[in-house]
Amino acid sequence: MWLRLGLSGAILTVALGAAELQDLGFITGHWRGEAGGKQIEEVWIAPEQGSMTGMYREMKDGKTTFYEFFTIEASAGGPVLLINHFEAGLKGWENKDKPAAFHIKNFLPDGEVVFESNDPANPLLMTYSRTSKSTMDVLLERQRGGQWVKQVYKYT
Repeated sequence: MWLRLGLSGAILTVALGAAELQDLGFITGHWRGEAGGKQIEEVWIAPEQGSMTGMYREMKDGKTTFYEFFTIEASAGGPVLLINHFEAGLKGWENKDKPAAFHIKNFLPDGEVVFESNDPANPLLMTYSRTSKSTMDVLLERQRGGQWVKQVYKYT
């Protein structure tokens, strides 16, 4: 593992500047899984015309409990992930004109991208890893009480 991290660090230096929207096509698909006793689903449409669009939803006991709508847009500084969070009834968390924004922190061309929150008051890392032809993991890392807390979403 250490060797991989050391090697990955060397690759990241070169690959980070090369991340373009089309490089993130590995996220495309209709993904399903289970997390914390809830069914989860994430859908991503392939990159085209400067963006990728997607949605996420959590379901429990036959009801949708939470959902997100997101897009990855091409920009001069590289692709940017924008997310709006909602409770049932389309009750938004963010200001309608200011979605949560994430820039690419690390990129590996073999199917991994790490997005970092642009909000210093709410540090968050979101890693999309294509683990096989039919599986993908999403790792959320956030600070809670000064500690980094990790949560993995496994999709097929």
